[in-house]
Amino acid sequence: FHDGLFHTQTFVEEPTRPVGMARWLGTGPVDPSKLADVPADSMFVYATTLDGPELGRSLLEWMSEQSGLAAEDWLDEIERTYDFRPDRDLFGNLEGTVLVHAAPLAGLSVPRTFARLELRDPEAFWEAFTAFAQFLSDQFGEDLQVQVRTYRGVPYVSLDPGLAPMLRPAFAVLEDELVIATTSTHIKREVKR
Repeated sequence: FHDGLFHTQTFVEEPTRPVGMARWLGTGPVDPSKLADVPADSMFVYATTLDGPELGRSLLEWMSEQSGLAAEDWLDEIERTYDFRPDRDLFGNLEGTVLVHAAPLAGLSVPRTFARLELRDPEAFWEAFTAFAQFLSDQFGEDLQVQVRTYRGVPYVSLDPGLAPMLRPAFAVLEDELVIATTSTHIKREVKR
């Protein structure tokens, strides 16, 4: 407990060959300057680092194992149809600090929660992400409502999986980060801030 806050640090032994999440999460030191983006009233903050390309490889391995389909065939089909590759254009663009923070609880609603992920090329990522939004819309149809909108000149994507009104994730690129929020209202507040 220091300065009115509980601080924790996790130390883990580094295996010679990382397995599981250690392949892509906590792969380097956290950039302390990124903590400046955290609102002072946050009740929860988690910071780590991410190796986006390795995360993409891990997910593709898992999907291939589950489906029995070769990942390359699936990726080539997406690129032909939607003009982007998830491994190259999405995961390949994620690298650096990941920051998650949540506001204090206020009533029965889900607290305002954000995840921020550093991007190598924000413009290229957003172009691929909007194509990915179309891919999701085509794949899930009525089961997942996908909307691409703009607020104060900033485009954002919101997803409505039909679970609960307070859990409709929204995504926007702000400066050099992908910002993910629990709802589009929270994304708009962040744009305004």
